Amino acid sequence: MKKYFKNHKNEFIIYLLAAIVTSLFSAGIGFLYSALTSAALGNSFKKFILVAVFAVVYLIFDAYFDYIPRYKKSVLVNSIMNSMRKDLSAYYLKQDLYELNKEDPAVRTSRLVNDLDVIENEYLRPILSIIQTSFLFIFSLVGAFYLQGVLTIIMLVVCFVPFLAPLINQKILSGNKKDYQKAKKNYLSAFESFSRNISTVVITNSQKIFSKILGQASQNMKDSNDEFKKQEGKTIAISYGLSNIVYSGTWIIGGIFVFNKQLTVPGLIAMTTLMNTVAGPIQYLSELVTDLSSSKEVVQDYFNTINQDQITSDEKEHSFSEEIIKLYLDNITYSVKGKELFDKLNCEFDKNKKYAIKGESGAGKSTLLKILMGIIKPDKGSIKVNGLNLQEMSSYDYYDHIAYVPQKTAIFPASIAENITMFGPVDAEKVKICLEKAGLSKLILGFEAGIDTKLTAETKLSGGEERRLDIARALYRDANVLIFDEPTSGLDSINENLISEAIGKIENKIIIVVTHSNSKEFLGNFDQILKLENGKLNK
Repeated sequence: MKKYFKNHKNEFIIYLLAAIVTSLFSAGIGFLYSALTSAALGNSFKKFILVAVFAVVYLIFDAYFDYIPRYKKSVLVNSIMNSMRKDLSAYYLKQDLYELNKEDPAVRTSRLVNDLDVIENEYLRPILSIIQTSFLFIFSLVGAFYLQGVLTIIMLVVCFVPFLAPLINQKILSGNKKDYQKAKKNYLSAFESFSRNISTVVITNSQKIFSKILGQASQNMKDSNDEFKKQEGKTIAISYGLSNIVYSGTWIIGGIFVFNKQLTVPGLIAMTTLMNTVAGPIQYLSELVTDLSSSKEVVQDYFNTINQDQITSDEKEHSFSEEIIKLYLDNITYSVKGKELFDKLNCEFDKNKKYAIKGESGAGKSTLLKILMGIIKPDKGSIKVNGLNLQEMSSYDYYDHIAYVPQKTAIFPASIAENITMFGPVDAEKVKICLEKAGLSKLILGFEAGIDTKLTAETKLSGGEERRLDIARALYRDANVLIFDEPTSGLDSINENLISEAIGKIENKIIIVVTHSNSKEFLGNFDQILKLENGKLNK
């Protein structure tokens, strides 16, 4: 968290100055009431009116300076949270795809939605509030010592009693908060799974089962939150009760000092006001420490994850900028849950050749593509790129040279051009040429806005059109290697022929296609048809 305060030091300094001025105004109210009481007990009505006018002006300024730190705190918090969201995105973008694919997407969503919410509202805001409250406490304490040092010391000892409650319950609160966050993550994961597959759930008449699953996850989240709020409520209630006793005690003990002529009545009023701004901050600090204690484990887990040492592609040994003319699977061995998919698999892929990989379901075709792209690491063996081991290369450099067309096209709520360029600079002519090569020219002509047409529910593409848009995206990148995972799966013969035609026109690339198709026209595009069986690629 220190780096975020350092990166936003200007906003932080402005907040500190605003907090200091506001605290001085608040602490001065005790002396204002003392002055009003003295004037009211005096013989000069004119003096009382002057003091009263000054008091009104003072309170107006006090109200204004109460607003300033609130606003400046929001500015600082929003700036820091903006930086944290950017850092979270950067963390995931820099992660090795192999490591990233091990994590449930629901966990990433939970970090953004849940963990950052805890950091903002139960950690960052309390920290800033503690700073302002501490200034108020110090200035009020100085004023109280000025009025009556002995009484201040007595009341100060009593005042710190409420502060013990959250410290005693720190471990309990921290554990309860972590349990609640875990329950929220579990519910989010269950709901995302349900949401992604809602059609299947409805068609298979499994609504009651999933309703029960979601209901149980929701109940667990409720129970965890109830337990946390119960412990938190006890802590705050104890602190509140003790603080009330402290405030009342100022009048009682202060009355004794007045009786013994060690304090005047105006001084007692000022003292009780100041002790309220001493005891009040202590009570508030007690509540803030409760929030910090309860959120500590969540915050620590978050920063431990984000700041953990990772071998990113920037740190790998070799940069790579040359054209890929050869890919080689060198003795690849890989197993999943004890089942061997590949056993010393070898295969060479050369420039200006097209390769179709066929095989039964479960043979490992899609897995093989992920190994080729470095998303999955083999147990043994290596991927050679122009003779260089892929594991020793920067993955960013490697991805500059390959294009991947998955089974499910990623469509973004943006224009066709932005979907083709992946939000990079748009070369309109090149986009149109790539769309033409992918067989989408007629479709684009049908839209009034052309390539600037926004892809929405109203302009949704068919499955075949999405697949061809993905091909256009790959062509636009002008990658050396194009990898297709079942490009014709689930498509009718017309769309299959259009995709076959698009692939057939691609030249001077390494084309690797996993397919179930038995179409002679489609398979006729390939220089080699490889059969993946028994962990080997056979011609």
